[in-house]
Amino acid sequence: MVFLAALASSPAVWAAHAYAQFGDIKYPRGFPHFEWVNPNAPKGGELDLVAGLRITNFDKYNPFTL
Repeated sequence: MVFLAALASSPAVWAAHAYAQFGDIKYPRGFPHFEWVNPNAPKGGELDLVAGLRITNFDKYNPFTL
């Protein structure tokens, strides 16, 4: 009951599309892309997340690896 009373008496909540720790917000609401992103970059390709040889990844420095 105490939780429900505290919840009911809490102040109104506000929201924003962005927060800035220092200065003004850099990007407006609904911006198309970040400045470092190239929207005309070629699409497609292949991504390998696992090395071809399992002995060459840094996980082998983990002493708990079998």
